Amino acid sequence: MEHIIVSNMMDYFDTHNILCPQQHGFRPKHSCETQLICFTQEIADSLDQGQQTDVIVMDFSKAFDKVDHHKLVHKLKHMGVNSHITSWIKDFLHNRSQQVLVENKVSQSTRVCFLVSHRARS
Repeated sequence: MEHIIVSNMMDYFDTHNILCPQQHGFRPKHSCETQLICFTQEIADSLDQGQQTDVIVMDFSKAFDKVDHHKLVHKLKHMGVNSHITSWIKDFLHNRSQQVLVENKVSQSTRVCFLVSHRARS
């Protein structure tokens, strides 16, 4: 079911040009490698034109683990994603738990939490 939802949402995003061209992660024919190739080309073009290039590198480790589920659903609604789909995603994310399986040993089940902004609490 998750695959069907993601496929349909990606089709919707592509059809309506919602994702910017620089978004390479989690897209067909777009990867870390294609992002690096584009970045390298942009630097080479700037050097060829005698322009200065400044680069800021940021580490967003664990970024996907810290997505506020309420904000995610709100943003999907704002992008025009069908209300039935956003309701399914909201229900899918609610009260989630996870386990890890390594060498046939299963960890204890742990609740998947999300960050709640100060606004969401008030």
